[in-house]
Amino acid sequence: MDGATPNVVTEDSLRELLSDGYLIEVICNQTAEKRHNSWYGSWVVHAVTKDG
Repeated sequence: MDGATPNVVTEDSLRELLSDGYLIEVICNQTAEKRHNSWYGSWVVHAVTKDG
Protein backbone atom coordinates (compact mmCIF):
# COMPACT_ATOMS: atom_id res chain seq x y z
CA MET A 1 0.00 0.00 0.00
CA ASP A 2 1.08 3.56 -0.54
CA GLY A 3 0.18 4.65 2.99
CA ALA A 4 -2.91 6.62 1.89
CA THR A 5 -5.96 6.53 4.12
CA PRO A 6 -8.77 4.48 2.50
CA ASN A 7 -11.82 6.46 1.44
CA VAL A 8 -14.34 4.84 3.78
CA VAL A 9 -17.45 5.83 5.74
CA THR A 10 -19.21 4.24 8.67
CA GLU A 11 -22.66 2.72 8.39
CA ASP A 12 -24.13 5.81 10.11
CA SER A 13 -22.32 8.13 7.68
CA LEU A 14 -23.61 6.09 4.75
CA ARG A 15 -27.17 6.44 6.08
CA GLU A 16 -26.67 10.22 6.21
CA LEU A 17 -25.40 10.27 2.61
CA LEU A 18 -28.47 8.29 1.50
CA SER A 19 -30.79 10.70 3.29
CA ASP A 20 -28.99 13.56 1.48
CA GLY A 21 -29.90 12.00 -1.88
CA TYR A 22 -26.86 9.85 -2.64
CA LEU A 23 -27.35 6.47 -4.33
CA ILE A 24 -25.53 3.20 -3.61
CA GLU A 25 -23.59 1.36 -6.32
CA VAL A 26 -22.40 -2.13 -5.37
CA ILE A 27 -19.62 -3.88 -7.31
CA CYS A 28 -18.96 -7.56 -6.74
CA ASN A 29 -15.21 -8.28 -6.82
CA GLN A 30 -15.51 -11.97 -6.01
CA THR A 31 -18.35 -14.35 -6.79
CA ALA A 32 -20.53 -14.67 -3.72
CA GLU A 33 -21.23 -18.04 -2.15
CA LYS A 34 -23.92 -18.86 0.37
CA ARG A 35 -22.82 -20.70 3.49
CA HIS A 36 -25.69 -21.54 5.80
CA ASN A 37 -27.59 -18.25 6.34
CA SER A 38 -24.86 -15.84 5.17
CA TRP A 39 -23.33 -14.75 1.88
CA TYR A 40 -19.52 -14.58 1.57
CA GLY A 41 -17.70 -12.64 -1.12
CA SER A 42 -15.97 -9.36 -1.82
CA TRP A 43 -17.92 -6.19 -2.60
CA VAL A 44 -17.18 -2.50 -2.98
CA VAL A 45 -19.95 -0.06 -2.13
CA HIS A 46 -19.85 3.45 -3.64
CA ALA A 47 -22.05 6.33 -2.56
CA VAL A 48 -22.65 8.49 -5.65
CA THR A 49 -24.68 11.62 -6.35
CA LYS A 50 -27.71 11.30 -8.63
CA ASP A 51 -25.82 13.07 -11.41
CA GLY A 52 -22.92 10.62 -11.13
